[in-house]
Amino acid sequence: MSRVLLVFMALLAVTFSQCKTSTVIKDENVIVNREYKLYVKDPSNGEYILTKLNQKDFPTPAQGVEPMLRDMYSTMNYPASARDKGIQGTVVLVATVDRNGHVQSVEVLEGVSDDLDNAAIEAYRHATAQGYQPFYYAEAIVGFRLEVPVNFRLR
Repeated sequence: MSRVLLVFMALLAVTFSQCKTSTVIKDENVIVNREYKLYVKDPSNGEYILTKLNQKDFPTPAQGVEPMLRDMYSTMNYPASARDKGIQGTVVLVATVDRNGHVQSVEVLEGVSDDLDNAAIEAYRHATAQGYQPFYYAEAIVGFRLEVPVNFRLR
């Protein structure tokens, strides 16, 4: 199946889901299951609160969703060292984005191995290097956090 068709299918799945987005993209050695959780920063106390938004209301990468997904999937590599050892699993990333749309940090919330954790972080950082468009919530521009699980499975 072509990568363009896979990205199109991913975008359809993203469009029709709420608050949590689940999309499966298969590549030769990588399966990426994208499930996002969005937390917005409460300006009054600085705490992050899980939102209940439709996917169409989620933050948008500066370059757009499709180009960001394409960048993420094209740079995602299953590390040979992990593949050789039979290591697989889900890496859960947490990206913190400030109110200007700049990605401040990408951290591992739940890791699998250093190799897979680093591959997931590297691909996400590359794909979001341009940041996000400012995100409006309750008529104010706010910072946010995204939880991004990335599944690595061997065939």
